[in-house]
Amino acid sequence: MKNWYDAMNPLFSFRYGEKTFAEWLPECTVTTETSPMKDGQEINTLYQLPDGLEVRWCVRTHPAYGAVKWVLYFKNTANTSSARVSELWDCNMTTHFDYEEEKERPGFNVPASFPRVHRTVGSNWERGEFRTAFETLHHPSVVRSYANIGGRSSQGLAPYFEVTQGNSGLLCAIGWSGQWNAQFCQEEGHNVRVKTGIEAVSLRMTAGEEFRTSSVLLMRYDDSSEQAHNRFRRLLKNHYSLIGQPGRPSLIPFCAGTWGSMSSTNMIERIKAYKKYDLGIETFWIDAAWYGVSQKPCPSEHSAGWYEQTGNWTINPYTHPDGLKEVAKACKENGMGMLLWVEPERVIRGNPTPDKHPEWFLKLDESCQDWLLDMGNEQALQCAIDDLSYLIEELGLSCYRQDFNTNPLPFWRKYDEPERAGSHEIHHIMGLYRFWDTLLEKYPHLIIDNCASGGRRLDFEALSRSVALWRSDYQCVFDSDPETAQAHGTGFPWWLPYSGLGVGRVMGDTYRMRSCYSPALQVGFWMYEEESIGEHQPLDLIRSQIAEYKRVRPYLSCDFYRLVDYALDDSAWTAWQYDRPEEGDGVVLLFRRPAAPFDTLPTALKGLDAGKTYVFEDVDAGVTYEARGDEVHRFLLPEARSSKVVFYRIKD
Repeated sequence: MKNWYDAMNPLFSFRYGEKTFAEWLPECTVTTETSPMKDGQEINTLYQLPDGLEVRWCVRTHPAYGAVKWVLYFKNTANTSSARVSELWDCNMTTHFDYEEEKERPGFNVPASFPRVHRTVGSNWERGEFRTAFETLHHPSVVRSYANIGGRSSQGLAPYFEVTQGNSGLLCAIGWSGQWNAQFCQEEGHNVRVKTGIEAVSLRMTAGEEFRTSSVLLMRYDDSSEQAHNRFRRLLKNHYSLIGQPGRPSLIPFCAGTWGSMSSTNMIERIKAYKKYDLGIETFWIDAAWYGVSQKPCPSEHSAGWYEQTGNWTINPYTHPDGLKEVAKACKENGMGMLLWVEPERVIRGNPTPDKHPEWFLKLDESCQDWLLDMGNEQALQCAIDDLSYLIEELGLSCYRQDFNTNPLPFWRKYDEPERAGSHEIHHIMGLYRFWDTLLEKYPHLIIDNCASGGRRLDFEALSRSVALWRSDYQCVFDSDPETAQAHGTGFPWWLPYSGLGVGRVMGDTYRMRSCYSPALQVGFWMYEEESIGEHQPLDLIRSQIAEYKRVRPYLSCDFYRLVDYALDDSAWTAWQYDRPEEGDGVVLLFRRPAAPFDTLPTALKGLDAGKTYVFEDVDAGVTYEARGDEVHRFLLPEARSSKVVFYRIKD
């Protein structure tokens, strides 16, 4: 991204009234301020239009990564409504590729020399989540258009794209937790135009109105896609994620899940048993159903009663007579953090807050059971902040788990007034960011877990404020196939340094446990009241599995390599390598799936120094051996449905 910045040729576009912004630009007053940062600089350019509209282009550069990020802010300083803002593209720029173009021939495949757009599948409750697929840009008339589904940023498609041509390319991430869209097309001179923004914005701004739009994070590369993705992971980890920042843990805590309607008495017994049996649980995870006024048992999420209480954030006195205070005390006394599930944006009608303040909510029709809290409403937003602040302070929460189990886009669009298309979405997402930012500022220790039906809000703006401890609701089936966890573990790390999932309720299965290894991990072995912890269970094996996971965990946010391409079928192997180049060490995880016919995987490891000798530790075989960094390894797994963990380090 060299020599890309020019205030008079901005890399965004929109139509304002009857003219494009480019046509308005000669009439604008333009001022630019530049401030140094630790790893680059911030460039803020203010464009003042004659009628009082102001547009701020806020840019942040990351020269060490070859990356740049920007976002736009609009403000109507006039006393009347503005002209219409439409055809808004927060990113509208071209990137150039040098290549010798092959000619197309009728009846033959499109030549490989043309640039390709790689799109990323989002979270959709399927094995193929976060796989990539490409379309070719083989003619200027071909426009590749993409969007997510329903208003949650990684449902359907995820907002991560890559344009490639040979070993050159551009990584493009959209930062918007609502409904985004993107377009890619080839132009003359081997240029590819990249356009991203919020879908279907066309509005007049009210007097004094201000709003921000989507952000974009771009990284150009000329070495290889694999190295670029590792630079991108490092960029998110070092400059955008909260994990490891001052006051917050450097590793995501290892959690044990608990159903929220389990009685406080049994919760306390669980906490004490975790400590007694030395299971290494770091955070006590309380999921849904701890709230409301239901007076009947609710043994699991498949029981009636808890769902209808969503939106009533009173701690249920039937199961928690003291308001979970003794549970919080037990967590503290036994050296554990406490996580609590809340869903502030969605309520079920008939609960106290929607009954008292129906004007705070959006609903599709009068019979609609699910209502959407209008986060753009100042009073509604403040109520949500107050509710969560009370729970965090009262219970000493170390982690707040935010779920979001509805598609907000139909609500937003229904309530948009004529000539205000996109306004409810924009102000809702701005309110969401204020909600998160306020909690993070008030509670410098807090980790926010971003669920949204399991990983359906994984844009980088959301992940700069939160982490997805449960990246897919596919894991809601507690005996879900481990091969799907392997597929997700091959796709998610390609872009994101931090994510997590649950192991489920099946105990003692090493293959399953290892398949779920992620920077964040939750076990649901003792999720419900019907289960107890004791010597009748394989506790020695579980302890050793947890100890192994904790040994592997520090590597899982470092450089990531696929030793086997993304595979969906059970006849394949899966193999991952996580490398710490600064430390000269890493770990290899290998899986032979149930129908894989071959017992050996020959592969060279990546990122190693070819001229150095490494010491390898095969955990399962209990042996160590030495090999040079450029040697081909033949990893043996004699049995189908088996796994192997191998650590390595540079020989002293």
